[in-house]
Amino acid sequence: MSHSFYVDNLDNVNFSDVIKNLPNDAVKLTEDSPQPVNGQWPEGESYLYIDNVSLRPVETSFSEGTFRARVFAHSSDEDYRLAIQLVTEIASKNHQKVTPEDNDPLEIETLLKEYNDDWIREHRNDMFRMLVDSHKRSGTVSMWGTNRQIKAGERFFGQVLAYGESALNEYAERFKLLNYMDAEDIYIAQGIRLAEKDGKDVLFSLLTPEVSTILHDGINAVALNNNDDAVYIELDAFADVLGEKCKWLSEHTLFVPAISKRKWAILMDDLSDLTFEDPYQLGSPVEAKSEDCDRLKSRFSDAEWHLLLCSPILVFLSVAGADGEVDDKEIKSFQKELTLNLVSDSALLQEVMMALLPELPSYTKLVMSGEIDPVTGFSQIKKSLDEKVDAETALSFKMALLKMGKSIAESSGGFLGIFGSKISKEEKQALAALSALLGLIDLD
Repeated sequence: MSHSFYVDNLDNVNFSDVIKNLPNDAVKLTEDSPQPVNGQWPEGESYLYIDNVSLRPVETSFSEGTFRARVFAHSSDEDYRLAIQLVTEIASKNHQKVTPEDNDPLEIETLLKEYNDDWIREHRNDMFRMLVDSHKRSGTVSMWGTNRQIKAGERFFGQVLAYGESALNEYAERFKLLNYMDAEDIYIAQGIRLAEKDGKDVLFSLLTPEVSTILHDGINAVALNNNDDAVYIELDAFADVLGEKCKWLSEHTLFVPAISKRKWAILMDDLSDLTFEDPYQLGSPVEAKSEDCDRLKSRFSDAEWHLLLCSPILVFLSVAGADGEVDDKEIKSFQKELTLNLVSDSALLQEVMMALLPELPSYTKLVMSGEIDPVTGFSQIKKSLDEKVDAETALSFKMALLKMGKSIAESSGGFLGIFGSKISKEEKQALAALSALLGLIDLD
């Protein structure tokens, strides 16, 4: 449950004056929040966060003389303090009281006594217990942070809850690292796909000593450097041996801190009974797939399959570029998110992404060069899907592309779509056009 604080009877709120008087100078307005006009607080809902600190941004609004600061459940101590600092700063400047959602209007001194660090800790603990209860009832629970969505299930909670009374702190540290891994010296490992052999295929990621690495569970195996040769191990088996030395940041995302060469040699000995020299021993039998994507692939021509591999990038270009130019930061963020989100409801899109990721930079360069026209490309993709695979497979793939487009629109700029569903008019038009081109809606 979120918690809101209000300040009433305000004529105006000067954005710059409030922000410059906050104790933390890393407070930022999210990129796609409404911007201040003539120095006044932005109209509508806007989102503030502390860079490299906040787990979730604070939602703010100023309307009809009332300022509101809303803290989302499962935020950090600093996020709670930011919300309280905002309302106390505004209330002090305007000689007003602050009204918490669960209390009467309070003088600032009384507010700070009642909604102190102890209250913050108690509220966060209550929210964390609710999160754990939700996990026990439903399995995996999901929520958006400042930059990424955390999906917490058995792997995540299995490690976090082992910390006992420190579980809340451990949860927060992992969520924080998930949000800001781009600011750290961390390698996000991509999948390397081996050609089919003896009815099996393999997707693996490489892990080397002295490099902090993010691994995704969409792979079949982890390749480990062992005396200039490589040995292969299942990801879960590898994580089990490392234990608390590695961390599940989300249900599908494993963080492996840098391992020194000395400890690496010891680790290789510990793993000797679990590793294989032949990666195909950990491969996926082609005939065992519920929807035989390799057989489906064979139904497409090389040109058609090439276009299918371009489809996720075409979706990104169409939606992210709807408001204007697509910059390098957005492209790099999209590439990393594809790496971290291999799982898809569409088995065909899953196969496409596995084939795409090892060649992602070159395919991105190709699509961004403008060599492939999105309108023509999507029309050809629809045609090949409708002609080459069954209706259910085609619909699943199209819906997965549309879902990807909606996620891109919602996370544009990082925050507003996540918390306020602020998809722009241009992005809505791009999504509608995508739906029409894929044959999901009729615009006539």
